[in-house]
Amino acid sequence: SNDSTYAWGYDPSVAPTVTGVNSGNSVNATTVVGQGQVITIKSGGSLTVSKDSSSPSYTLAAAGSANTTLGVLKFTATNEAINLTKIALQMTGNDAQPTDLTKITLWDGATMVGEAIFTTKTAVATLTSTVTIPKDSSKIIAVKGNLASIGASQPGTEGAWVKVDYDGDNSNN
Repeated sequence: SNDSTYAWGYDPSVAPTVTGVNSGNSVNATTVVGQGQVITIKSGGSLTVSKDSSSPSYTLAAAGSANTTLGVLKFTATNEAINLTKIALQMTGNDAQPTDLTKITLWDGATMVGEAIFTTKTAVATLTSTVTIPKDSSKIIAVKGNLASIGASQPGTEGAWVKVDYDGDNSNN
């Protein structure tokens, strides 16, 4: 059952006989008395996503700005390493529209790892390279946006509060 631990060994008073399956040759085995490694049974790994403490509560940015940090996400893997190949995002600012952003980019440190374009208030970024979150560790991914221009024949909304978060309800994550 989950969280049970096991270790295997053998009775040291019984010498093992080792014979090659294909060759039939015998080998004199050297043994070490003692318990093997303890193995803990887990039902599987898990991934949690939260807003990182370095995420800005808000940022003032001019229309037409590129690479404006909109948020910082913290991905945490438990019990096993997790490979991310896509990340679902949602616009949560009430007055923001998909046309207020020309593009979203995702950053692992100084490396851009993915991008998305909002056509509705949700988007799924397919990553350009797999992001691995090590077992029992976290990885920080910055969400940056290119803001649309405002004016005659421009798609941006004046004064819009553009907010982008992780979309944990999206089944395409």
